[in-house]
Amino acid sequence: MMKNFSGQKLTANFLRGKEGFGGILSFFDDRMEFEAFFGDQLPGKQVIFYRDIESVKTSLTCGIIPNGLTVVDDEGNVYPYAVWHRKKIAAFLRGKAGL
Repeated sequence: MMKNFSGQKLTANFLRGKEGFGGILSFFDDRMEFEAFFGDQLPGKQVIFYRDIESVKTSLTCGIIPNGLTVVDDEGNVYPYAVWHRKKIAAFLRGKAGL
């Protein structure tokens, strides 16, 4: 049975190059949002509607830590995160996106 993350908020890092920006990853019925703890580091919210997700992949952060999750939207934008429970989140996102 797939876990429903709608209404859940999890701490996560958005990865850009070698930097990670800590924040909150929130899941709603139609979208996910990431908001950094410090707006001056990563201003604004990232909003990804499930209907726009092209692919969802899990990976190893730094090649060793099993918490990497990458979401790619239909415009080719890549959103890499470090978050625990990535396999359950990936399954949830794939289900919501119809993948």
